[in-house]
Amino acid sequence: LRLGDPATVAQIATLASKAPPENRGALIQSLEKSGAASAGPAVAAFLADESPQVRAVAAQAVGALGVRDAIPALQRMFERDKPAHGKR
Repeated sequence: LRLGDPATVAQIATLASKAPPENRGALIQSLEKSGAASAGPAVAAFLADESPQVRAVAAQAVGALGVRDAIPALQRMFERDKPAHGKR
């Protein structure tokens, strides 16, 4: 298996979607490190993950991969995670 290969990216993304949060983050980081263009959409999907930690790792990864198509999803994530007015 080659990490940057689209089939491998798809397999890792599938594994990540079924893994516990701490493992999802590590798998997303492996996709980031691959530098593969095909990893971008797979990583961007995790911007809507239920885990704030996974969303943070995914945000870092889409930035590192330069996934411009993820900008709207990043904006939604930041709005979702923004503290309510007056709360910290």
